[in-house]
Amino acid sequence: MNEDKYWEEQRITNDPQEMEEYFECDFCGSPIYKNQEYYIFEGDILCEQCFDEVQMTTKRKCQRIAGEDDGD
Repeated sequence: MNEDKYWEEQRITNDPQEMEEYFECDFCGSPIYKNQEYYIFEGDILCEQCFDEVQMTTKRKCQRIAGEDDGD
């Protein structure tokens, strides 16, 4: 393989402006590019950062401590 061609392919692969956008995060609007992980939560497409935030918020809402009054 031609070395110049290899480095051009690497530049395209690593340059966000050259990457193909597949989705947009429904929470923050960040682009989600081809081959990038994303999450579906309650029908929404989420980037990793927003998924982590939603996950922590959901965890806090469900968290209880045994022996403490939980309002029930």
